Amino acid sequence: MAPVDWRPDERTALQPDILVVRRADSAGDRLSSAPSLALEVLSLSTAWIDRGRKSTRYAEGGVSQYWLVDPGDANRLPTVEVYDLVDGHYDLQVRADSDLEVSVRGPVPVVIRPADLAAW
Repeated sequence: MAPVDWRPDERTALQPDILVVRRADSAGDRLSSAPSLALEVLSLSTAWIDRGRKSTRYAEGGVSQYWLVDPGDANRLPTVEVYDLVDGHYDLQVRADSDLEVSVRGPVPVVIRPADLAAW
């Protein structure tokens, strides 16, 4: 869990909310290679950054899977979107909302319900 810096280049430092990385690639609060999975929890103030700039940087850096979790609020259902890196860009693997249970393939194969993730 954050704060852990991942530097895809000399000028950029990213701190995913949750990441999965091989132990050998971790040196304290910095990573020596791209995480296998990066997860961002969306908020109204950061969603555009997480969907745009961060998504692009993670793809360019070779992060194989990118998750976006929206905890929702009184006007929005909780959602989860899981993207797989394919040919340098992210393709949507699965999107679910509320109590819909979905299976996720990848570095962390799991069956999840967005409502459970929103309860963190």
